[in-house]
Amino acid sequence: MIQPGEVVIVYLQEPREQVWGLLRGLDPAGVTVEGLEIDSFDGWLRCVEEGSGWRSQISVQFFPMQRVQRILLDRGDAAAPSISERLEGRIGRSLAALLDPPRDERA
Repeated sequence: MIQPGEVVIVYLQEPREQVWGLLRGLDPAGVTVEGLEIDSFDGWLRCVEEGSGWRSQISVQFFPMQRVQRILLDRGDAAAPSISERLEGRIGRSLAALLDPPRDERA
């Protein structure tokens, strides 16, 4: 079962989009994700590495269930790493650690 706190890919329709991020909520009304469109990931990752402006590119979004086609856990395998694994490999932190840092690291 997919639970809040897991990294997911949400496939949407009308308009067609793919959103990657941290699942914040899931109920019969819809899904709440803190993330970004998959097409923006590489540019966003460069901003994270540079430490500039990455936070403003992430948003908390609610999508009504009638727009949701499917929700997948972001999982990779030996042949193809997941998006989360790419992030962790480049910056050494998980998405959850990046978005929810310990209190002593918050500005």
